[in-house]
Amino acid sequence: MALPFCVRSQHGDGTSRRAADEKKHSAEVDQLKRTNEQLKTTLEQMLSAPKK
Repeated sequence: MALPFCVRSQHGDGTSRRAADEKKHSAEVDQLKRTNEQLKTTLEQMLSAPKK
């Protein structure tokens, strides 16, 4: 199994790559939080619906 590696920026410090990765990660986390809230709302509605 190959180990992951970091691609360096032209400056060699990797800060712009890290900032981009952190921004992408933050966006993914926010999307998952929104999805989770929607799923919780749907589940609560389904559980509270009157049974026929």
